[in-house]
Amino acid sequence: RILPAGQTAFLWFFMEQKAKEETDNFFSGFLSGANLPPQDPRLVLRTKLESFKNSKFSWDTIAKVGATIRAWDWFCKGKDCIYSQNMWRDDGLASALKLILPTGEKE
Repeated sequence: RILPAGQTAFLWFFMEQKAKEETDNFFSGFLSGANLPPQDPRLVLRTKLESFKNSKFSWDTIAKVGATIRAWDWFCKGKDCIYSQNMWRDDGLASALKLILPTGEKE
């Protein structure tokens, strides 16, 4: 388990409202970790979350959810994760949630 099932379901539901195919691909790669290039946001996120399993240090739920949303956003935009600390920045969850929650605007 990288992320608890409830968090994963919450994120998957809202993310697929924005980009279904990209979200399915994001979670497939993120959950398996197979054949991902070193700077792929899915692998960077997965590696960091796995490192928390054997560490005395861990990020709180808000930071993990925010980092997952940012990694998904970068993946959807085709961006590599060169500076992983940007994924874990502490600017609150609200800025990350804006990337997945409906805005009420019609496309």
